Amino acid sequence: MADGPRYAKTPKGVDEIALRRNNLRGTMRTMLILIDPAKSADQLRLQAAQLGAPTDFLAVMLRDGYVAPVGGERQNGASRPGGEDAIQLDAVKRFMHETLAAGPGNRDAPLRARLERCTKPAEVRALVPEYEKAIAAVSGDVEADLLGGRVRKLLGA
Repeated sequence: MADGPRYAKTPKGVDEIALRRNNLRGTMRTMLILIDPAKSADQLRLQAAQLGAPTDFLAVMLRDGYVAPVGGERQNGASRPGGEDAIQLDAVKRFMHETLAAGPGNRDAPLRARLERCTKPAEVRALVPEYEKAIAAVSGDVEADLLGGRVRKLLGA
């Protein structure tokens, strides 16, 4: 993992992804979806350059309250039943839910329902091609490749 500042979505950022309250659009919305404490600011800037997002996207999101800086540690630091694997699987499923809600919306409710029932990484991995297809239908192949790649990386594939 690269060193450097890391950012997480604030409650306002999470609400924006789910509810579209502030009309954040285009590459700025995509970058908000991609914000993850596991990524350094440099990694995010690289993805932004690939998508053609404004170079000041992080400053704008910080200023507008969509993201906040975090330390290198897990946000809540709490241990959960099932250990690290369960925490990682929950993070992958949450990421996929957020990105599906941000793009395809209710059209992919069956996919989201199957995703929710997954209890093993292999089950989630089996849904990735369908997930990418749903994202590509709304946002295009580049975003589908980026998001699908992120899911695979989170799953350790």
